[in-house]
Amino acid sequence: MRRALVLQLLVLWGSICFAQDPGIPDTVSFGPWEAIVPVDSPWTGNIRVPVRVFNDEPLYYIEMVFKWDGPWDLINAKFSDDRANYFTSTYIDYDTVSNNTVLIQGIVSSWPSAPLIPADTGILAYLCFTVYDTGAAEINKSTTVLLHYLHFSYPFGEIIPEFSMLNDAIRVTDLLAGDVNNNAELALSDIIALANFVFRSSYKPPLLNLLDVNADCKTDVVDIVYLISVIFRSGFNPRWGCVC
Repeated sequence: MRRALVLQLLVLWGSICFAQDPGIPDTVSFGPWEAIVPVDSPWTGNIRVPVRVFNDEPLYYIEMVFKWDGPWDLINAKFSDDRANYFTSTYIDYDTVSNNTVLIQGIVSSWPSAPLIPADTGILAYLCFTVYDTGAAEINKSTTVLLHYLHFSYPFGEIIPEFSMLNDAIRVTDLLAGDVNNNAELALSDIIALANFVFRSSYKPPLLNLLDVNADCKTDVVDIVYLISVIFRSGFNPRWGCVC
């Protein structure tokens, strides 16, 4: 019987206003996540939750604080490469033992000599979790004992961005580990699809962690060699990749 982990991503509206937000309100929200929770025992899986940011003015500082509750642990948090390239200084800290809180900071420390973070919309960071049981889970905007809070800074002041709310469910999957093209079998076509992703970036997989067949949390030529051994030599077992 398939079981489902109900994952509730709940965010709160900022209640303190430090500056009038010029133009369209800036927002922070959670995008659709990638999730792998295999049917095999023990009940473990990975999820990657994208943190989306919209800002219609250039920024030089971003700080985000999130708190989570439920049957999952944070593996890591990281910035996405494209937008984070504008930061000259980044900091990520998280407490998975007592407080279940993650702090994400990015700043253009050499402004005005360096360009500001441009107005844009898209994924700024990822929160990566291990799921170890079924049940309800929740992420909230939170402050810590260090009084960190979610806010953006631009040349004329600070902004408390608006938040949205997302409810969804993580369900177990019967996808086949190593089945890169998701056609329910392990074959040469999976090796070709993986090679197209690694060398040409011309293949879009249904799930990123289908590509990381040696489960080292990155996708590269080593995965191609590993998958060849799985399919043609039966020397290895395909693994579920690290989603982050």
